[in-house]
Amino acid sequence: MIHSFPVPFSKPLQSVNTTVIFDDPLTIIDPGPRGQKNSEIIASELQKRGKSIKDLKRILLTHGHVDHFGIAEDLRQQSGALIFLHPCDFEKTIKIDERMVAYKALLARHGCESSMLHVIDDFNDAVKNLLTPLVDPQPLPHRIAFEHCELEVIETPGHTWGSVVFYDRKSQVLISGDTVIKKITPNPIVEFVENGQVFHSLVEFKKSIDKLKPLPYSKIIPGHGDAFAEFLPVYDFYQKSWEGRENQILTALQRLRRATAVDVARSIFKELNDFNLFLAVSEVIGYFDLLKCKGMIEVEETGGILYGVCQ
Repeated sequence: MIHSFPVPFSKPLQSVNTTVIFDDPLTIIDPGPRGQKNSEIIASELQKRGKSIKDLKRILLTHGHVDHFGIAEDLRQQSGALIFLHPCDFEKTIKIDERMVAYKALLARHGCESSMLHVIDDFNDAVKNLLTPLVDPQPLPHRIAFEHCELEVIETPGHTWGSVVFYDRKSQVLISGDTVIKKITPNPIVEFVENGQVFHSLVEFKKSIDKLKPLPYSKIIPGHGDAFAEFLPVYDFYQKSWEGRENQILTALQRLRRATAVDVARSIFKELNDFNLFLAVSEVIGYFDLLKCKGMIEVEETGGILYGVCQ
């Protein structure tokens, strides 16, 4: 039995969907951020079906963002359950401070003044209250076996480098994390791969969505919001949203001629305060990469600062 329920998270998303597979072995997917209230909600949902946190055997994560994994280590310590995550997202769930230092350096290269970067420190301080770093995550196998069902692990890099979805082919249920969400186009968050190179987030996200398009669905359980059954409307929404933002950013670059990601973000989004700064600039960096891959712009470096330039 696949049972999903929301646990609280901060604005603007309000909550994250947690899913429990009531089969042997008892498994929870994306248990949410750390917090006493969330722990009580999970315990209550398990108790309704005669189970407890101590009965958990596996914790599966669709990706390594705090709203999805934050409480996982606490649950592992209470239950002894194994935590499974794609290896490409291991570092972001373990080396929290180091990742934030790298983000700040990248944002600075894309035009963020030092006075603007305090938001990253503020975010890092807030995040620490929402997570316990993972101690020993295990790499996800290709298939997750249960007594009465089986989940396929489908790699869907894009929202993060190590994003995955879980698909039950028999029931045609997809547990999609932040890869497929109705009415929300997930931000491709900037992150690093080997040797300090930036992950081609948006390029890979588009490939991942195309990969999921042919599958049949009876139900899609997203990382946030209500479950739904129709994949194609979401697919079309993503394509239109991506195309619209691409045109916005290209138009801004054509007008500005040569601009940093911060310049373009300010041109499009106007107000860049608090964490919206990181999300907006991160999104523009993703589109710089996409437009560069398409041969429509170049990204040049002058004095340690990166600029987008139209071809």
